[in-house]
Amino acid sequence: MTTVVGAKEESVMGKRLIIASCLALFLSFPAVAQERPLVVSSVSQLAGNKELKSQKQHEIVVMRVPTVDATGKPDIQPRHKFFIQAGLHGNEGASSKFVAWLISRIRKGESPLSALPASFDFVPVANPDGMAAQSRYNANAVNLNRNFATLWGLSREWPGTARLSEPETKAIDYLLSSQKYTAAVDVHGYDNWIVRPSSPKAVESK
Repeated sequence: MTTVVGAKEESVMGKRLIIASCLALFLSFPAVAQERPLVVSSVSQLAGNKELKSQKQHEIVVMRVPTVDATGKPDIQPRHKFFIQAGLHGNEGASSKFVAWLISRIRKGESPLSALPASFDFVPVANPDGMAAQSRYNANAVNLNRNFATLWGLSREWPGTARLSEPETKAIDYLLSSQKYTAAVDVHGYDNWIVRPSSPKAVESK
């Protein structure tokens, strides 16, 4: 049996699919007691701007792991804020899985980052249209990693019509400019594997 949906219904289903995919990434890790809280929203919600979605109107999900005070409540004025995104190239699924793993580790207190007096904003899938299509590019065939303001136009890959011409890069730029992060990291995974650093002794022996 085939179910036919209209354009509006298809858009709603697409949004739910992207959000569900993001949630599934970290829900696949077992929960434990005393986890740090997790606040799930989107760039458009944080900005109050419906235009800060993907080209196909998918939400760009933001997962915030706040630091907590002595009572266990989220600290609304953390000393430091860090930004970590993945999936800017939609076919690099390993990067999104790595971020989901990192979220789980920080929340459980299993990462050295957990000890920092800091909150973390994660964007596991910065290019939801590309993820849905398993494409390196967004729905406008733009390499989003070449569409930011710095060094724009130097790439041989299509960088878009102008700096920050794409809704996805505008959304990320909003976060970077409004949240005043201490530092930001963009995680990539060209191949479907992650290289772990060797121990110093292993390096010295080679």
